[in-house]
Amino acid sequence: MPSPEHQGSSLTTPKTQLPEALCIGAIHWDTIAHAEQKVLRETSTPSKLKQKAGGVATNVARALARLDVSVTLLGATGNDPAAKAIEDQLQAESIKTCFSKRSSFATGQYLALHDPDGGLAAACVDDAVLRTAPFSTFDGLADKAPGAKLWFVDANLTEEHLEHVGAQARDAKVRLIADGVSRAKVARLKRILKDIHLLVLNYDEAEALVGSFENTVSNRHPHGPRELLEALGTLGANSILITNGSKPVHGRQKFANGETILFERTPPSANIVDVTGAGDSLIAGTIASMLHQGLSAQSDKDLKAQLSYGLEAARLTLETTGAVSESLSFKLLFG
Repeated sequence: MPSPEHQGSSLTTPKTQLPEALCIGAIHWDTIAHAEQKVLRETSTPSKLKQKAGGVATNVARALARLDVSVTLLGATGNDPAAKAIEDQLQAESIKTCFSKRSSFATGQYLALHDPDGGLAAACVDDAVLRTAPFSTFDGLADKAPGAKLWFVDANLTEEHLEHVGAQARDAKVRLIADGVSRAKVARLKRILKDIHLLVLNYDEAEALVGSFENTVSNRHPHGPRELLEALGTLGANSILITNGSKPVHGRQKFANGETILFERTPPSANIVDVTGAGDSLIAGTIASMLHQGLSAQSDKDLKAQLSYGLEAARLTLETTGAVSESLSFKLLFG
């Protein structure tokens, strides 16, 4: 059921013509281990293991499809059984796939070890297939999803790939939503900050992005989410969301007339089973709210209200295993 914050702002049942989105980025074969006791080094731990399609862009695409958005997913894979399994799963979930299949590479792999409380003990990723993808992989994006007015991209792409995507989004006049992925990768977004309509980061990523600029906005390194929002705005970012686990999400919304507001919203409480994909579901719920309300260059919607749907989607994901909750649906979130 929608949270109390949704009451009075429910969206109507989607039309036959669903809104469209293009997701660009990581396509992985995930192996997720849920340990029966705390994960320790240098020994094996009894666990339950599951395998499914994953990667930030893939998780966002899967969640959007469950929220009645027509989705195209673009990225690079190997030409191997993992790629076939991912493609079969996504097509069964009504996601259109546009994969660059690279025979000399293995499909991206992600391995995560979770303690019994759902916390992430350790994770490893092999993403060479995307990181070294030819520039042409990201050509002609507007033609690959011609009905999409909103594109999502993750920072698993290289800086050069991201610049190419940002330029095309600007030329096509679509809204670009971006995720920082990790502290190690978020600086790849530096060159396209002004092209990003909404930037989604966790607190560590926000600190790392601000710190990656050689000429900082002041002599004092910003501390606290509101200072980080102000710093990122000065550096060229538009609307921003900074998450911080169970602590409030802090946001900055920049309107078409150039005005900005700062806000915060506290996540609903959750009985955490697995943290995998919670941030991706937050993004998907927020994007779905934008799309179902209708995008217009002449009007701005309330990002704080849109975020409430993202937070509810994240709660559902936290309370289940896997990167996308099987219970997530348009009716449940927006009904």
